[in-house]
Amino acid sequence: MIKLRTTIKEHAAGSRGTLSQLLVDHTTETPVEVRVELGNPDTMKRSLRWELAKTMPKNPVSLRDLTLDEEWTITSDQEQFITHDS
Repeated sequence: MIKLRTTIKEHAAGSRGTLSQLLVDHTTETPVEVRVELGNPDTMKRSLRWELAKTMPKNPVSLRDLTLDEEWTITSDQEQFITHDS
């Protein structure tokens, strides 16, 4: 159970899907006993949100503070969505 929880958290950091989909992807083949030990899905999602918050850039105070690294300018299909910066 701890290994599954760790795996889910690691994949959450690199995933752009929803937390619900992430949980489904990692638990559908998991025995019911292990899923029960994971706890309430809402609690698990909250834990994943905390993990994701660690990887997110801080909110800028002003537009001057706004910088977008390359990973934040490319869609999940690897297409650039910001084409002009005025």
